[in-house]
Amino acid sequence: MPRLENNLSDDDYDELASASGSDDDVKPSNSTIGQILKGILDEPRFKTVTMKSLFELIQTGTVDLNPDYQRDVVWPDARQVKLIQSLMQ
Repeated sequence: MPRLENNLSDDDYDELASASGSDDDVKPSNSTIGQILKGILDEPRFKTVTMKSLFELIQTGTVDLNPDYQRDVVWPDARQVKLIQSLMQ
């Protein structure tokens, strides 16, 4: 998931805070939010497909089950086993 960046300077934040009267009530406009947040994901989409259609999408490469951006396993097997055992106790 991409990291969100806050491009609002301290001065800009202070200006927004003083305009609203308190720090708790700060609600930036939609255009300000667009400037603050970068790399926002699109709204999720869903579609019902048959198993046959899904299989064909995988076979043709339309659906990539191993994308480049997918993180590899970080924990070694021994640590994974210990975590599962600790959760089961």
